[in-house]
Amino acid sequence: MCTRDEMHDYIHGAELLIMQGGWGAISEAMDMHKRMVVVPRFNETEHIHDQFQLVRKLDEMGIVVGVLPTSADVDETFRELQKAVDKARTHTFKQIEKGSSVAAIRSAIDEMKCGKRICLASSAGGHLRELQLAIGDIPDSNDCYWLTLKTTATKAFMADKKHVFLVNFQPARKWTLIANAIQALWWVVMKRPTCIITTGAGVCIPTIAFAKRLLGTKIIFINSAADVTTPSRTPVWIEKYADLFLVQWSDMLKYFPNAICCGVL
Repeated sequence: MCTRDEMHDYIHGAELLIMQGGWGAISEAMDMHKRMVVVPRFNETEHIHDQFQLVRKLDEMGIVVGVLPTSADVDETFRELQKAVDKARTHTFKQIEKGSSVAAIRSAIDEMKCGKRICLASSAGGHLRELQLAIGDIPDSNDCYWLTLKTTATKAFMADKKHVFLVNFQPARKWTLIANAIQALWWVVMKRPTCIITTGAGVCIPTIAFAKRLLGTKIIFINSAADVTTPSRTPVWIEKYADLFLVQWSDMLKYFPNAICCGVL
């Protein structure tokens, strides 16, 4: 395994990237104006989240070249990958028009008068990157602390920030929910956040539930750009707790009619 800095160096030096369909990696590569061939994982095999909707959308927009097999058959996937690589060599890659959520979040913090102690909560990887993009310079003018998972990358990122680490909640391992819930309750009582700004996912759910029910904490939720045409489980659950609910694709408004579409971050 390589470090995050080494990976950035590899990405910068690459002429073509072949990558999985996680939004965090895709958005970083987009910012570097890289040529991308993207292979989505199949739902319910490696993960509970569907990556096909995102990769299909970005492929249609000309932002990536998607590998979209009809089954998890390895031979079919490899054939589609070869076709995608050949196409990517001459494909004219487009850039996505970026949105912004900072003004909406800042306005909500002011209107709800909840900026005394803000918890910035997300899982690691793409959700953490989206949270950074969503909040902009808000931490500079508010008392904030971060809540996330402990990984090599998050330990480095949090080195100069106030933060807490939680056990990852994995649905297949029930004990992780208990451990996460105990930690979440402890930190809610100790930190007493007046506002939680979050991009999910499951690691944040007990924290949000305890904070809302015990303290009346205001919840600002930014749904992942990975949800293009259908929502994942986290936003469906969080919607009932959210005081401000933002989505990044307009198609999500039919599932969350009270949300605001801020565009892709």
